[in-house]
Amino acid sequence: MALIRRRSRPNGPGVATSAEEPPDGSLQVIPPEPPAPPEVDDGLPPSRLRGTEPTYGYAIGIELLVVAILNLVIRTGAGAPAHPQTTLEVIGVVASLGYMALISTRNRTVVGLAAIAAAFFVTLPKAPNSLYLAHLLALIFPLVYGIMITQRQRKAISRTLGGRRGAARTGMAARARQRDEQRERGRKGRPAQDRRGGRVQPAPPSGPRRNARYTPPKAKRGR
Repeated sequence: MALIRRRSRPNGPGVATSAEEPPDGSLQVIPPEPPAPPEVDDGLPPSRLRGTEPTYGYAIGIELLVVAILNLVIRTGAGAPAHPQTTLEVIGVVASLGYMALISTRNRTVVGLAAIAAAFFVTLPKAPNSLYLAHLLALIFPLVYGIMITQRQRKAISRTLGGRRGAARTGMAARARQRDEQRERGRKGRPAQDRRGGRVQPAPPSGPRRNARYTPPKAKRGR
């Protein structure tokens, strides 16, 4: 909605007026602010990683790799297992490295599932109580990241399907309107027909009607 603001007249002839204030003190119409531009479609498929999503993925991969290395290094303390679980710890390191390698696919589904799977293998070995917080964060961050990119992919798919449905409805409406126009032109270009017999009805006569009592004069015979 446009606003109307009245500008006061300057005090004297020597006072300069700005570009926004008319010198005659008339009303000035202030145009409304333009609406925010719509979201720009980058043309990427919904399953493609966008923006800072790969960066967050690499950060989570580094976190998982650090926790996996801590599992190999810290094996003593309260709550530590009696026998080291070297095989599971090595699997955790390999899983974190494999997850970071899969980020290059730029696929949201693959990266999200790989992050959750890597977090599971990294935290699978039993560790001392001193690594409890590190294992907890190694489970929470990948899970949140996987859910986040999955939800973004779902919303992108919904927007894509909505755009396609809108285009399809627009095309169907245009085709229906074109058919109606063609049907209307066909009706105007041909005479009306009888629905029962299909016979063409004669066009109504133009001009004044003929009187039924009128008898035309007979032609005179030549002598």
